[in-house]
Amino acid sequence: PTEESIMWAEDGSQNQTAFETLDTAIGWIHDAGLKTVVDLHIVNSHHFNAVNDGGENTLFTSEESQQHLLDLWTQLSAHLQKWDNDFLAYEILNEAVADDHDDWNKLVAKGIASIREGEPRRPIVVGSNMWQGAQTFPYLRVPENDPNLILSFHFYSPFYFTHYRASWVGEYSEYDGPVSYPGKLFPVETLDSL
Repeated sequence: PTEESIMWAEDGSQNQTAFETLDTAIGWIHDAGLKTVVDLHIVNSHHFNAVNDGGENTLFTSEESQQHLLDLWTQLSAHLQKWDNDFLAYEILNEAVADDHDDWNKLVAKGIASIREGEPRRPIVVGSNMWQGAQTFPYLRVPENDPNLILSFHFYSPFYFTHYRASWVGEYSEYDGPVSYPGKLFPVETLDSL
């Protein structure tokens, strides 16, 4: 995962040190015989937790923000296309959170088309709207007849086990008592006190 604010300066210029660091990390992964996905985890116009933090995402309400995302991928693709398709894949955006599933579907189609202009066979990872939850897969639409798409979902159940002590989960974030899995996550009296 990488972020726009790390890879690019506020004026839109590439942060050369960040691009070199990305290359180094990808080189280590390659040398270890592994495969990798480069994903834009956070962009300035979209953060998957903004709705929980009271923030605002403009990616799905602004054509300018959408074009900016496509421009970022044009730059990333130009930089990363040196890596073999069977080694490196792209993920356009991590955990999209659009009010309307169709807004995400339209942006996915634009993103795939943009990358396909320069890299027709690059594997692209696509997840469904609303944090890539499996429950929103029925709403996901991807371009037909593209054999180089990888559909992805994130599964966080049981949530309070997978997000134990995560600062962004609200009322349970400060609980530091025992958690069990499988079985009852917390003793009943603990749940009552929370």
